[in-house]
Amino acid sequence: MDRQLDCAPFGYFTLDDAGMIFEVNQTLLSLLGYQLHEVQGKHINLILPNASRSFYQLYFFPMIRLQNKIEEMFFSFKSKDGQEISVLLNALRHERDGKVFNDCACLRMKNRIEYEEVILAAKKETEERNLLKVKQIA
Repeated sequence: MDRQLDCAPFGYFTLDDAGMIFEVNQTLLSLLGYQLHEVQGKHINLILPNASRSFYQLYFFPMIRLQNKIEEMFFSFKSKDGQEISVLLNALRHERDGKVFNDCACLRMKNRIEYEEVILAAKKETEERNLLKVKQIA
């Protein structure tokens, strides 16, 4: 893997159709708390919480096989210390050297989820104030 991809500001990994991890960049390794030798050549289930294991089998894998790509799929990983980490995942399926690979890129969703919660709370507060004003006028 080249240095730019290894240190990119997003997680990157490559799977085969059996779910084995072939490549993973340092960004994703750092996020999950693993060293390369701990995940490379291992099954994707190592880094998935139970719910995501089912999601992988029922949605991710069939979709990537049928459509050859996935865009903006909400997904969760499990860090080495057991913490669940939410990401937004894109993937492309293609053939290299006669083998099929699924290249995946992911962005952590922590900040986005926090921002959405703040926006929803502000929206709710505004709606409550507006309702109170309407009641006071009536």
